[in-house]
Parts: sequence; C-alpha cells; structure tokens
Amino acid sequence: GTDDPDLVGGLPPGTAVQSVALDGTTVIVDLSEDFVIGYQAGSAAETVTVAPLVYSLTELPAVDSVLITVDGVAPTPVGASFDFAGPLSRADIPAVFAEGFG
Repeated sequence: GTDDPDLVGGLPPGTAVQSVALDGTTVIVDLSEDFVIGYQAGSAAETVTVAPLVYSLTELPAVDSVLITVDGVAPTPVGASFDFAGPLSRADIPAVFAEGFG
C-alpha cells in the first residue's frame, strides 16, 4: 500500500502477504482473506489489483507466472474476470492496461 493520497494501492485494504514461494518458474503468493473481501470486480479495478503483482514478480529472471492463493487455495472473488485457479502471466493482463506496467 501507499500513504501518498495521490496514489492508489494495488491490493485491497488490509490484504497481507502471508507467504511467497518459488515453484519452478511460478511464484506462489499466498494472501490473506482481505484480498477476496475487498476485491473490486470490473476490468479496470481488477487490473489495477492484479497487474502490478504479476508484472513486478515476472520482472525477476527466473519467474514466468504468478499463482495467487488465499489461505492456500485459489480465491474466487465475486465477479472476478481473472481465473485464479492457475498461474497468471503477463499475457493474461489486458493489453490496453499492460502498457502502463511494461
């Protein structure tokens, strides 16, 4: 998150990163349940949440994708257009939004 009032944090308020692990070329990021509770559906809001996480971690040379879990399982936020059942890569981010994270 950020304390700068001119910036918007990517993860929903209260979301904590519980663990991060590398499995081959996939980073598994386990988040707290606040991720699902505060998840904002809709392409722009979802992309602001998911894209920075995916783009930041896939910037690492050994990482191709990111698997987001909540308490160890795939989250199912209401109205989500991203499929969290499997890892996400940069190819999963809508191109119109990806340009800003490049």
